[in-house]
Amino acid sequence: MKKKELNQLKVTETTDEQSLKEALKLRQEVFVKEQKVPAKLEFDGKDKEAIHFVAFLADEVVGTCRLLMGNGSGKLERMAVKKEWRGYGIGSALLAEVIKTTKKTKLSQISIHAQLQAKDFYLNQGFKAVNEEIFVEAGIEHIKMNMKL
Repeated sequence: MKKKELNQLKVTETTDEQSLKEALKLRQEVFVKEQKVPAKLEFDGKDKEAIHFVAFLADEVVGTCRLLMGNGSGKLERMAVKKEWRGYGIGSALLAEVIKTTKKTKLSQISIHAQLQAKDFYLNQGFKAVNEEIFVEAGIEHIKMNMKL
């Protein structure tokens, strides 16, 4: 059933209020409820300055991320995929849209503070570890990674 539904996957940059509301709800579900990130850290006030990407299956938001831009590079943040849809390529589809957008804006690279458990996912997408230093953000181990464009 899921493979058939994936034919309907649509990933887009969005400013639509309802889509953003659903994206924030998904981040609440993934980061605050699942991963126990404090809400005040997750909702840091930077959403208004970010470019938001949303993955839809039919009318349901199943993935989201945001991109902050500055100093010639973009910082990918808040990548979240609904639990029951992980492992089906939704994160990859989101990243493909982010890369397409960043190339249009002539940014030189995308950086990310990747959760350590997602390091291999980002390596497979073309990111490289900046170094092997592991650090903790919001109680979760992370590693700095980037992708040259």
